[in-house]
Amino acid sequence: MKGSRLRATESQVELVKKYKDGVRLLDIGCGEGFFLFNASKAGYTAKGVELSQEAAEYAEREFGLDTEAKPFEELQFPKNHFDVVTLWQFLEQVPYPLMVFKEVRRILKPEGLLVVSTPNIEGIPAKILRKRWWEIRRLHINQFTTKTLTNTLQNAGFKNISSVCYREFISLLYLLIPILKYLKLYELLKTLLYPDSILGKIMDKITLVYSSKLNYSHGDWF
Repeated sequence: MKGSRLRATESQVELVKKYKDGVRLLDIGCGEGFFLFNASKAGYTAKGVELSQEAAEYAEREFGLDTEAKPFEELQFPKNHFDVVTLWQFLEQVPYPLMVFKEVRRILKPEGLLVVSTPNIEGIPAKILRKRWWEIRRLHINQFTTKTLTNTLQNAGFKNISSVCYREFISLLYLLIPILKYLKLYELLKTLLYPDSILGKIMDKITLVYSSKLNYSHGDWF
């Protein structure tokens, strides 16, 4: 699924470049580094933070990326150090999002850009599936709406906050696997869905386009 996950992050990089081009970027919760790799290709001096040692090692081994496998709040980056900070599907997993935003504000330059994407509890999938929505899981200890996320950013001292919709790309295989795991059907079907299987390869090449929303703050802080 490497190819499809790289394709999925291309639109994210294009969106960031629209507001801040070719500068020092920090991706918090960088995972295996797919967004970070495309950001570095686009001219950013990219660094990642990731709690999973395995994921960080993959990012370094596969893409040669600069990553730290430590909690973000322990790293103590210099003040006013980064031009761009991104949090893609990360904030819902941390117990104190306000503290994370305050630390981001400290290390972000006054004219910098913060980009935040997180599952929307008021989105259409959540309203339709309710308790069976795949984003409701133990790992996700916080749920946000656009309003509550904006309020949290404001409480951390950010201003010039906007929400924007953009086209997101995801392979059918990458979308289906977490849904099957949540429905407890994956173990029954996983031999058919391995990325190297015939069906897995076909489904991985089928790319779905959907609308995604994120919040960003651009400009001087309080």
